[in-house]
Amino acid sequence: MLTWITVFVLVVAGIGAILPLRRERPRERR
Repeated sequence: MLTWITVFVLVVAGIGAILPLRRERPRERR
């Protein structure tokens, strides 16, 4: 029960941490 919640949190945290890093390109750094 708590396992799937932990997995969900880990996935959301991973996507939330990877998405902004990949979208922040060095070319659009003004």
